[in-house]
Amino acid sequence: MISYNNQCAFKLDELDERLKGKQGGEQDGLDPLLDMKYVSSVNQGRFETIGQLETGVSLIQAAQKGIEKITFWLQEIGHFLNDMDDGKGSTVIPKSVINKYIGDRLVMIEDAVNNASFQNRKLLNGDCGIRAEVNGESLKFIRGSARVASSGEPGYAVAIYQVPRPSMYTGVSPLTQEEIDREQSIGIDDGTLKLRYRLKKGETPESLVVNLKKILLDQNLDVDVFRTRDNRLFFRHNQLGSKNNFKVMSESTSLVSKNPGEFESSIPGIDIAGTIDSESAHGDGGFLIGDRNNKHTDGLVLFYDGDIEYPGQIVGYVRLSQNGITVPIDPAGTNVEMLSIPSVDPKYLAVGLTTMSGFSDLTSIEIVNEASRKDALKMTLWSVVYLDYLNKELKLKENDYTDRTIQLLRGSMSTSPAECKENLCLSSEKAGEMVEQIKKMLG
Repeated sequence: MISYNNQCAFKLDELDERLKGKQGGEQDGLDPLLDMKYVSSVNQGRFETIGQLETGVSLIQAAQKGIEKITFWLQEIGHFLNDMDDGKGSTVIPKSVINKYIGDRLVMIEDAVNNASFQNRKLLNGDCGIRAEVNGESLKFIRGSARVASSGEPGYAVAIYQVPRPSMYTGVSPLTQEEIDREQSIGIDDGTLKLRYRLKKGETPESLVVNLKKILLDQNLDVDVFRTRDNRLFFRHNQLGSKNNFKVMSESTSLVSKNPGEFESSIPGIDIAGTIDSESAHGDGGFLIGDRNNKHTDGLVLFYDGDIEYPGQIVGYVRLSQNGITVPIDPAGTNVEMLSIPSVDPKYLAVGLTTMSGFSDLTSIEIVNEASRKDALKMTLWSVVYLDYLNKELKLKENDYTDRTIQLLRGSMSTSPAECKENLCLSSEKAGEMVEQIKKMLG
């Protein structure tokens, strides 16, 4: 679902004064052992690069420890929400106690975000990645890659040409008592989960909608059902976009199927379409992602689920500050890679995950009924899985820096620019894996 990248190597036309001073013997106050005549400038550059790579490794390890603490508190919330389920859709724990427990854990997560630091620099709050301020209703910042450039005032304009829509399906025949009495069962299949609801004796139009909603919720099938104004069943996927489709069927009547007993496919959802700073972007559900090789917005991820009055309407602005850290990728230090770690503050976790309860991010969850409990659990699990992927990709980057250090110590590292490795990249394929993993966890 989400596609972003936080790593990329690039050439600098002119290094800043700090980096310039660290090449050769140009910097004053060098370690006397390195300033001796028999140590060549090439070796000095190599030693400097080794030091910066080791610093990068230490920084990543500190970030990983912070992420592990956050994951621990999220797992506690997840276990608590899951263990509340008594199998009957109810709990004896007062809602005030439940929400206080969750609130206390979220405070601990915020503390972990603010306390994760290295050399007095915070690692998980955006100080080592992208910081953003958004101006625009229904427009949200998700994250940005190392290739995203800082913006000026008022920020990058976001123009929307097509708003995202979920997949949906409307039943054929009116929801009359006569048709309900003739119907045996209604089936729903989202490609991963499949269920069949057998109508009860004495089922009414009102009870049918209520019971369908309940079984969809109980079975964690991410589809909702309603009754239209012209008295027909209406099914809608909870997530936006073209990738979330489903099929429905009525066994004996045309309450759902055109031909009784045959599954009907939903009308496909629509992905968002728009531009950021007049640069091209592609849509995935409600996520608008800056295209590769864009000058300013390559890998910038935003979310929008509002409406527009006309195609191309500017729905808001996002002001960005790139705070990534440069790490050398060759012995001389003339080519560097940007290490950009996204903020994992709870207000950025599970953003864009649509819920029936209307939760916007992890900080907004509040348990008031069974549906909100399920939604809170879904958002918590999504956050856990996302952090797991992020931690694994930080580990890949840590290994990469370690390997480069070993090559430098052996004197075997190439002096040519290193090829950009697509680490810290959460592709749409990986996002799909996350969805499948969450479904298994919910099941």
